[in-house]
Amino acid sequence: MNKEIPLIINLRAGRRSRLAVALDNLLINFSDSIKSSYVPYKKITKLIADSLAHEGLNVHVHVTNSSGDATEITKDLVRKNERLIIVAGGDGTVNEVINGMAGSDTRLGIIPLGSTNVLAIELGIPFSIQAAVKVIREGHARQIDLGRADKRFFAMAAGMSFDAQAIKMLSLVPGLKPFLGGLSFILSGMLVSLVYPFPLLEIESDDLPGRRSGYLAIIANARFYGGPFLFAPGASIDDGLLDVVIMKRRRLWNLLKYMSLAKKGKLLQLPDVEHFQTRRLKVSSNPSVLIHTDAEIAGKTPCEFECVPRALWVIVPR
Repeated sequence: MNKEIPLIINLRAGRRSRLAVALDNLLINFSDSIKSSYVPYKKITKLIADSLAHEGLNVHVHVTNSSGDATEITKDLVRKNERLIIVAGGDGTVNEVINGMAGSDTRLGIIPLGSTNVLAIELGIPFSIQAAVKVIREGHARQIDLGRADKRFFAMAAGMSFDAQAIKMLSLVPGLKPFLGGLSFILSGMLVSLVYPFPLLEIESDDLPGRRSGYLAIIANARFYGGPFLFAPGASIDDGLLDVVIMKRRRLWNLLKYMSLAKKGKLLQLPDVEHFQTRRLKVSSNPSVLIHTDAEIAGKTPCEFECVPRALWVIVPR
């Protein structure tokens, strides 16, 4: 009998409403994610396990019950020398698993669930459960970089100040993400922008002289941020560098302009947007502001960021 493969699944990952699916298809065009969006909570584990079994992969299921569970489960599995760990969930669950396996030789297989899974977008992993399972069965592995904010790893990006505050506010209304999908992040951001003070961010890089400043900053390990938005269109997930994008203006109308141009991959053309690449940097502010990594609150400024080259093996399409 084949050895069982550990499957970590977050049943709380937002199963989307029909409205959320329609809105996400307009924003991101995930047409093959519609079918799995309506699978009831109690049936999703069986559907995934059956899809894996159909491809000859038998799994042992680990269900997460609270924040941090996926990291601890993953650390235990890595200590037991598991060669492959499959995770079914959204950005938050994937981020937790990454923080349990960074730097190991264990491979990560991803079945995208939840309201968003930006790493899946970046790597071309399909949002259909059956198609994602086929990618895992084929087993083509790629080594990617990870970013690190102090001690917290991230695959896609870290943000701070305004957008981290918007993520925190959204967490206070847990039913909004399943109902509105990716649009919930946009609405939360718009509301926060009306009252947020936007403290000035000070940014110092080990690779560039002087100090930069702005009111919004994204530390990107890859191209996409928050879904289909290309805040760092030239970034590469395996070049050993972080892309830093600093936006010099604040207030709602500027945020809308930034998002609109990021959707088209043209944000960096603006004169009030600064972009550079670096291996390591430090961000500070007065007062301190929240930081998020892959849309999970991860601390406050001051914070040191660095790129950790080739820190994670991921199963990707050929």
